[in-house]
Amino acid sequence: MEMELLTDNNVTLLPSCSDVSDDDFTQTNSESQDLFPCEICGKIYLTENKIRKHSVTHTRLNCYLCNICHYRFSDINHLKQHLKVHDEFKELCCEICGHEFSNSRKLNLHRKIHVGGRPFDCVFCGQTFSDANNLKRHAKAHTGGKPYSCDVCGHCFDTKGKLQIHHRKHTGEKPFSCEICDKDFATKGHLSKHRRIHTGIKCFHCKSCGKDFLKNEDLKIHVRTHTGERPFYCKICWKGFITNSQLNRHLKIHTTERPFHCDVCGRNFIRNDNLRRHIKTHTGEKSFYCEMCGKGFRDSAHLKRHYRIHIDDKHFCCDICGKTFMTNSRLRTHLKTHEADFPHVTFSESVSFSLTESN
Repeated sequence: MEMELLTDNNVTLLPSCSDVSDDDFTQTNSESQDLFPCEICGKIYLTENKIRKHSVTHTRLNCYLCNICHYRFSDINHLKQHLKVHDEFKELCCEICGHEFSNSRKLNLHRKIHVGGRPFDCVFCGQTFSDANNLKRHAKAHTGGKPYSCDVCGHCFDTKGKLQIHHRKHTGEKPFSCEICDKDFATKGHLSKHRRIHTGIKCFHCKSCGKDFLKNEDLKIHVRTHTGERPFYCKICWKGFITNSQLNRHLKIHTTERPFHCDVCGRNFIRNDNLRRHIKTHTGEKSFYCEMCGKGFRDSAHLKRHYRIHIDDKHFCCDICGKTFMTNSRLRTHLKTHEADFPHVTFSESVSFSLTESN
């Protein structure tokens, strides 16, 4: 054997054909179909598995064995490179984060992550990634590869980890627990998001108004108030909404269902918040107070209208005389004073009005 090629204790050179014991094969001229002859040296084996192992000794295919992890290599240089993975002290270390690598190529790719580099490109769409594993997972979206199937509902996933997380929906397993309130979660990510409730740390910042949020989902919803995006539409009246929950509340308008009942006067409401606001008309409760004059109001909308008194904010203007008003209703009332001066003008019930003379 060529044991002199490698002297490291972590390496074993697998035996060649001449090193194999005669016990592993039989010399026979039998024509039985149960025997497997070697086409190179003529030795005959009783099982297909043994002839397959024997054939490797002729080609030297994967004959270099790592004694640590038992991984096999066909080339001695490949094995030497592999042994660096098991080195107790790795020489290649990232000077920024301290992460260690077995070769300089991996280290150089890693360094690009710290400078915003994304060296791994998707050949299908061109999207870039900072990690090779992320690229592999992304590529499955193009190839449709979802080899992991749930044995309960049949849903398929592209990674084993996603399947394991999904399976917890069926089992109810929640292995991650909050050390503060003992609430349990199915994933580590959900637990991390929950912890922000206790710490009060708001990591997600709105670039438009500077407001901070605990969750990225809340920020995305908030940004729509700046962009005007309304991705959820009512299929009856085509009114748009920022969130799906807002759409679901709106859909009740198109039905006769009014499940929220006032025990005082018997009036029914579509939404629970409308009922709570209505109950204040019976109790006289005023939860919203003006910081300038102390006047109380039943809801925030009335308080906002009241603030215009203090800041002289008059948005509603009469196009005839130029007089401004703080509310739309006061403008409509004012427009009626012009009816005597313009007998041929028809004023509508809204802010806008028509100057078309009747025939």
